[in-house]
Amino acid sequence: MTPGRDHHVSRETLAKEGLSELRSLFAKQEKKFLQYAELISWWNQKINIVSRDASLDVINKHIVHSAVLALHPAARGARCLLDVGTGGGLPGVPLAISRDYYGSQDDQSIVLCDKVEKKLWAVKQIISKLGLNNVTTLTKDIKQLRRQDIAGEQESVSRETSAGRNTNTVVVSKHAFKFDDLLRSIPKEVAKECLLLKGLEEAEEELHRVEEPFSAKLYPLEPFFGDAFYKGKAMVYLRRE
Repeated sequence: MTPGRDHHVSRETLAKEGLSELRSLFAKQEKKFLQYAELISWWNQKINIVSRDASLDVINKHIVHSAVLALHPAARGARCLLDVGTGGGLPGVPLAISRDYYGSQDDQSIVLCDKVEKKLWAVKQIISKLGLNNVTTLTKDIKQLRRQDIAGEQESVSRETSAGRNTNTVVVSKHAFKFDDLLRSIPKEVAKECLLLKGLEEAEEELHRVEEPFSAKLYPLEPFFGDAFYKGKAMVYLRRE
């Protein structure tokens, strides 16, 4: 397939009301978000789960950056969020903390996947401290992911019980993979939707290299936040056709 064929890519604008929503979210969940930042900082000194020189202030910015995904309907409506290349739990843990703001944790599962076992060992301690019962970890290379790795509760629910419920899986990630590599690695049977944090220009270039049909929306973040930290950063929603 010629790059660009059967692709539809557009730039979109995040509604300004979303900023008020984020502020309300962080006000309600402030204690848990601060605890998470402190836990990342503590563990980072031991096994480098984020950039080694990241200050607490920078870690907090990364948490806010991750939580912006919660504004997108794909994240709120998914039955399962699969966080690939999670590292220290970004963006999966902030999304799990956010879930209480939008509804019960029990209506969504979050799987934190990484091939580096020592990072996931630290993340397990973090999610235990935070009391996030809807979060599990999976030590696996994304090239080996199969539906049964993440289905769990979804496949155990009876057809009658699950009727009318959203049972889709959405891949989430923060700067962990190139689009073409990600889509080649993860079969459609695992997930057809992705919600990712990427550099804006980087995302546009990578999307051009994807060979399968898809549609994508790019949301620049600097105009939304009005903060230089987000310069060149974007949220990207992609749906495989």
